[in-house]
Amino acid sequence: MKSFRAPVLLPTLLMGDDPYLLAELSALMAKKCHYLPVIDAPRMGRIDAEAEVIRRNNAVARSKAQTIVMANLSKEARNKFSTRFPAHMTLHVQNASDVTPKTLGAPVRSGAPLTWGRRHIAIGLLKALRKKEPITFVDKEVDERFLKPEGGGHLIVCEEDNELTQVIAANYAYALGAGLMLIKSVAKDEAIAICEAFYIAYDNRSQSITETLDGLRGRLRAMLGEVPLDGVTGITFISKEIPWGFAIPEVPTTHLFSYPDLGIAIINGVAAEQAESPKMRVAAVIDPATIPSTEVERVAISLAKKGMFVRGYRGRSANVNDISRMLELFPYDFLLIATHCGDSGGWRETYEYQDSEGRNRQLTLDTALGVASVPGRDKLEVVFFQRFVSLDGVDWEDKEGLKKLPIGTAINDFYQLQREERRATNRKKIERVVSSAAMNMYGGNLIVLPKTVADNLSPVIFNNACTSWHRLAGTFMFGNARAYIGTLFPVVGAEAEEIAQNITEKRFGKPLALALWHAQNDVYGDGVRRPYVMVGVHYQRLSSTYEEARGYLRKRLSNSLGYWQERLTSIDETDEDKAATIKDHVDFLSGELHGLDSVRQPDAAKRQQ
Repeated sequence: MKSFRAPVLLPTLLMGDDPYLLAELSALMAKKCHYLPVIDAPRMGRIDAEAEVIRRNNAVARSKAQTIVMANLSKEARNKFSTRFPAHMTLHVQNASDVTPKTLGAPVRSGAPLTWGRRHIAIGLLKALRKKEPITFVDKEVDERFLKPEGGGHLIVCEEDNELTQVIAANYAYALGAGLMLIKSVAKDEAIAICEAFYIAYDNRSQSITETLDGLRGRLRAMLGEVPLDGVTGITFISKEIPWGFAIPEVPTTHLFSYPDLGIAIINGVAAEQAESPKMRVAAVIDPATIPSTEVERVAISLAKKGMFVRGYRGRSANVNDISRMLELFPYDFLLIATHCGDSGGWRETYEYQDSEGRNRQLTLDTALGVASVPGRDKLEVVFFQRFVSLDGVDWEDKEGLKKLPIGTAINDFYQLQREERRATNRKKIERVVSSAAMNMYGGNLIVLPKTVADNLSPVIFNNACTSWHRLAGTFMFGNARAYIGTLFPVVGAEAEEIAQNITEKRFGKPLALALWHAQNDVYGDGVRRPYVMVGVHYQRLSSTYEEARGYLRKRLSNSLGYWQERLTSIDETDEDKAATIKDHVDFLSGELHGLDSVRQPDAAKRQQ
C-alpha cells in the first residue's frame, strides 16, 4: 500500500529555530517522495546543553546527511558543532538567498515565489512544494487549514500553535504525498484534564466505563471538528500530548509529539525503514512476575523463531537496579514490557530560596521516589521524579500568570543549590504524583527518566502495561525510541496477551500502525474500548534477519564495556557518586557478557522452523 511506504532520506539536513527561514530553505531543496530532515537547534540555555548537542549529532549520523545547513545558529551552537562536523559538511546561512547550487552542491529551485501570510505556514509551504516554487512570507491574513492527500491516502493532522512544528509537518507530508490539516491547539490545562480523564476512567463509579470512554471520544471528536476521511487510509497526529487517535477508530492512526525534538523522532523512524538499514537482531522482554503475563513467553518464542536473539528478564532478574541499567545499556531493537504501571505516591514540598538575581523565590513541587538496592554495595540508589506545582504562588500550568512573573533563572538556580541547601519549608505526603508513571519491578517501583535508551539504538517499545502511555510515551521517544505502543487505561491479561501476539506473530512485518489497528479491531470490534495508542512513524515495521545475532550482540556489549571501563579509569577519584554509577555500568555489562557466553547457542536450522 503506497501510503505505508517510507520516503527516501535526502542527503541534506536543515537545523535552526527560525521557522520562516527554514520554510524558505525547504521550498528550495525538498524533493518529492524524499524526506528533507529539519531539526531545531540545541537549546543552549538548558542545564544539559551538551546532551542537546549530542542528540543532534546522533540524529545527523542516523540521517546520513552529507550537508548540514545551519540556519542562523547562535555562535555558541556553531562552536559546539565545529568539533563534530567537518567544515565541508556544513553550510551556515542567514538568508535563503545564501543557498545556491554552488554553495549547496545540489540543485536549488528558482523562479517567482509563492507569497504567503505568517499564519498557517504549513499549508503555504506544502502548496509551494507541490507547485515546485520558492516561498516568501508577508503580513497578510490567511485562514486556509486543509490540503487533501496527493497521490497517497495518508493525512497529517497538526496542532497549529508552533510554526517550526508546522515546517516539519509540511516537509513530512510532501515526502509522503499526504494531505495536511491544521487544528487549533488545546490549552495546557484542558489537555491535562483530558489525559487525566483517561487515566482515572475506571475510577468513575457514577457511570459505566463504556459511558466514560464514549464521552471522551465525543469530546475529542468535537474538539477536532470535521476530519475529511474520504479516501484516507491512515492519519498521523502531531500534537503536544493529546491521544487524538482514540477519537478516530475508522482508520489506522499514530502520533508524533510536537515538542521536544519532533524532527529527530521522524528521522529515527524514517532512517530505520531505509532499504539499507539493518533489520532487528536483538529483542528483550521484561516480566517481573508481579502480575500474570502469559504473553511474554509466547512473544519470546515467536521472535526467536524469526531469528532474533531474545534476552529475558524475569522474576528476580527484573529488579529495579538491573532493569534501569538494561534500558539504557543493553542494545535491543525491540522491547516488550509486561508489568503494572501507574503513578506512585510521594510528597508535595515547598522551598524558599534566593535566586542569582537576588529575588526571593518560592517553588512548590511534587516528588516521587524510586528506590533500589545496589548489589555489592551497602547503599540504596534513589531516582527522583519531580513535577512543578507553582512558582511564587502562581500555578505552573497558568501560562498567562507565569508570563507576568520574572522567572529568569529561578528554576536553574534551584537545581544549582547543593542538596543540603535545599530545605523544604512545608512538606506533606500525597497519594499520587501525577505523571510519575512508575513501573512495578521485582522488589520495587522503577521510575524511567528521559535518557538515551538501548545503547544509542532507536528501538521499538511495546509497553504492554496498564496506563503505560502516560508520560512514558514521551520519555521513551525522547530517549530515541523510533516507535512506542502503550495503553491509556487498564487492560486485563487476556486482552494484553491477544494484542501482543497479534502484533508480534499474526501481523509481524506489517506497518505497526496498521497492525495495531487490526489487532484492536480483532479484540474490541466496534466497541469504544480501544486502550492502545502508538507514537512513531506509521509505516514502522517489526523485522528480523537470520543473520547471526549472537556475535553482533557480543560485539556491541564488548565495545560498550570497553567504553565504560575507560571512563572508570579516567574518572576523578573525588567524584565518588559518578565512579560508583560507572562501576555499576561495568558490572552490568560484564554480567551480560558472561551470561551470553554461558548460554548454549541454538541450532540455526531449528530457529527457522
